[in-house]
Amino acid sequence: MHGLVKAGAAFVVASALASCAHVSPVQHDAAAPGDGTDVVVLRPVDNSGKLAHGWHVRPIRGNLAMSCSTAQPSPYAVDAGVGTGCSPDSDHTLACWLVTPTPGTLCLTEPFDPKNRLVVQFPNALHGPALMAPPAPVPIAVELDNGIRCSPVTSDRYHCANGLEATRDGGRWATLPGNLHVTTTYYLGVDAGSDARI
Repeated sequence: MHGLVKAGAAFVVASALASCAHVSPVQHDAAAPGDGTDVVVLRPVDNSGKLAHGWHVRPIRGNLAMSCSTAQPSPYAVDAGVGTGCSPDSDHTLACWLVTPTPGTLCLTEPFDPKNRLVVQFPNALHGPALMAPPAPVPIAVELDNGIRCSPVTSDRYHCANGLEATRDGGRWATLPGNLHVTTTYYLGVDAGSDARI
């Protein structure tokens, strides 16, 4: 899942946002104009490494030390400072916020639910070089109009909880059997208050 192929989707820069402490306002995905797909950016950590309002820390087992010194940019991130590839990965981290050089980090882990507002904290995580945002991020999850959530298999193919697969071609999401549609795509970012962008 972490070795995703880069998608060719382009993103719209939103105007200054006043209320994006934990989730950006809904924006339409520029890769699929007019198809009604909403973009939600989850921002559990601010640019000083602190937990954003509305998010909570789930305790980890023991005091596990991690190394993020060779972490790569998360394929799901629209902002710099979100990485993947920390080790050891016993908690199955999907993304870690490496926004400051100070050891310690907050991470999202599997199983992932974009609505549960939980991260785990690794107080002994070592950091490496600063991470840039990927040029073409892909969703960490997509949601169908019946509420079913789908997880990435590749950059353009998502496995859904009902056994179906959501796919996109040329940036547009295909209609699924039963006339189901992708309605929401979820990405990861860093809370920067009124300066946050998609």
